[in-house]
Parts: sequence; structure tokens; C-alpha cells
Amino acid sequence: MSSTKEVTAIRKREGLRRQRRNSSQVSVLDLQKLLIFDLIFSNLDRNGENYKFQQGEGIIKVFGIDNESCMKFHGPGLKMEYIGEFDFAFNQPFMPELNELLSTENLETYQDIMEKNGMGEKAINWMNHSANIIRDAIDSDGAIDVFKQLSKLFANEHAI
Repeated sequence: MSSTKEVTAIRKREGLRRQRRNSSQVSVLDLQKLLIFDLIFSNLDRNGENYKFQQGEGIIKVFGIDNESCMKFHGPGLKMEYIGEFDFAFNQPFMPELNELLSTENLETYQDIMEKNGMGEKAINWMNHSANIIRDAIDSDGAIDVFKQLSKLFANEHAI
């Protein structure tokens, strides 16, 4: 049974989530960065407890935490609960400044890190393929459409 303090803490956290969800101050750039991370590293569990907020100057920053379900390639599929919670950030194209995350140099760096950590060819192929799809969609397709496309691809046995 939960203590009064635990219940109060949960209610306070949920109240902050509702307030931030409806706020025009939540960083669209941060939300879209998080989506790109989750897509290229195939996150299976970005639930409401796996991202946090931090108040900045005139903006609420968003950070992903608990990334242990990335690159697992088994389970129910890609899970990114924040998409519905912050639909204003995903019903528009990815922002052009996000191209840097998907640059050839950065993808090579990610690949080096993945190889050093024993990630297999399947994970590296997924990262590169999903990055290419996202890069092609930046500044044109809605971010939610890219999510749907990659989710379907992932669900179809990670066909790349």
C-alpha cells in the first residue's frame, strides 16, 4: 500500500506532466531529438517514466533517461508514449537543425561506439537505415509519419 507521501509525490509529478504537456514552452527541438534517438536506436520502452523535464530560460527542456531497452530487437515494438502526449511537436516536419544528428560523421561515431559495445550488424544496419529515412524526411514529412513508417518497418521483422 502506498504511503501518503508517495501518493502526494505521484500526484505532484502527474500535475507537472499535465502542465508541461499543455505548455507552449516545451522544447519541440528536444522532443524531436528524443524521437530521432529512439528511432535510430530502436527504443522499445520510452514510457512516461523514461523522460524528464527541466525548466530552462523561457523553455522546458526534455531529456530521455533509462535507455536499456534500445537495440533489443525483440518485444512488442517501438514504444514512444510521449508522441501522443506532445503531438504538437510531431505533427510537423522534423526541424532542419536536426540534420547534424544524422550527419555521416555522427553516424560513423555512433557505429564505432556500437561496435565497441558488441552491437551486431543488425543493430548497425537498423541505425543507418532509419537515419537515412529520417534524414530524407527532415523539413518535409511530418515527424509522426516517419515514426509510423519506421514502426511498421520494425514490426515487419526489422526488414531493412
